[in-house]
Amino acid sequence: MVRAAFAPHFTLEHVLVDGDKAAVMWTNRGTHVAEWFGVPPTGKSFAINGIDIFRLAEGRLAEHWDVVDVFGLMTQLGAIPSAGAFDPATDQTERNKATARRMVDEVVNGRRLELLDEILAPEFVDHTAPPGVPPTRDGAKDLFRMFLDAFPDLHVTIQDVVAQADTVVQRTRATGTMKGEFMGMPSTGRSATWEQIHILRFADGREIEHWTHSDQLGLLAQLGLSQASAEPVATSR
Repeated sequence: MVRAAFAPHFTLEHVLVDGDKAAVMWTNRGTHVAEWFGVPPTGKSFAINGIDIFRLAEGRLAEHWDVVDVFGLMTQLGAIPSAGAFDPATDQTERNKATARRMVDEVVNGRRLELLDEILAPEFVDHTAPPGVPPTRDGAKDLFRMFLDAFPDLHVTIQDVVAQADTVVQRTRATGTMKGEFMGMPSTGRSATWEQIHILRFADGREIEHWTHSDQLGLLAQLGLSQASAEPVATSR
């Protein structure tokens, strides 16, 4: 059956003999030319490995065990989708990017501030927290709450994401209408659009550090507040 389906060519890689037992590692190369266990011929080439252990008694084969890379064969034939190579660092980076997106999609746009306890680590530090706001997780909660109260229609879109290892950089664009007081500045009823860049560092899947810079002057000018305050205006994500 194997020869008919694959026209195989076996190469012995290692042979070990110990007493009445022999172990053989081999490579099988071939082309899938006929049906094999319900898989129609694909015409694809393959290379797989296997290991056999034989026990001999009085010069004859008495027992046999083997393990063959059937999963690898089926994957190469396209009968099983390939999952690709697993890279722990890449996997963690992708998870960090997904968590960073949750800050925008769920916390800000979805108004789910309760998720901050899940996303931000207890030891979270905001290195660019505005004056008067603690650079802690509780401070971040207060800042988000104040910003959403002042800009109830706030919406943020992610423009770019750059990530490596434990750090994610987001470039975002925010739009909103100032309907309430914010950081001592009176409501103007004006709408604004401004860009921000955030740097987020993660540890064990949670955000542990944050830095941000934004077009503060452009924001104040659009709101008609460019002369209202000498302090930098805080920005949300």
